[in-house]
Amino acid sequence: TPWLSAYHPSRALVDNANRVLPEYVAEGSARVTNRLYTPNRIEYAFEADRAGRMMIGMGFDEGWRATDGRALSDQNGLITFDFEPGPQQVILVYRTPWFCTGLVITLLMSLFTIVLWRRWRVTPVSEADSNSG
Repeated sequence: TPWLSAYHPSRALVDNANRVLPEYVAEGSARVTNRLYTPNRIEYAFEADRAGRMMIGMGFDEGWRATDGRALSDQNGLITFDFEPGPQQVILVYRTPWFCTGLVITLLMSLFTIVLWRRWRVTPVSEADSNSG
């Protein structure tokens, strides 16, 4: 059973030989056949002999989602998910929480600024200014 390295906010799965593990099958039986880590995407391909639960050595955050809709949970600060028997591919993608809300607010405020700028720029010249010339 691996232990959790908790010396820093980012945690890792570490086995008895002090090797960092990318994943750990906490329940059931599965053999990982392929894995790919990128900053906003994690892909796993594995063959499960029986249903269980896998823990991934990546910090849990509400921004992680499984593309197949499976539930992700937080176990000791790491991502975990359940799996069924058979060959599987699990793809997790990360989107910063509140990204869409922030984008909408930014776009609305940009539009508001453009409207104000155009109104300020197109202010009509008063009669007093036009008669003085």
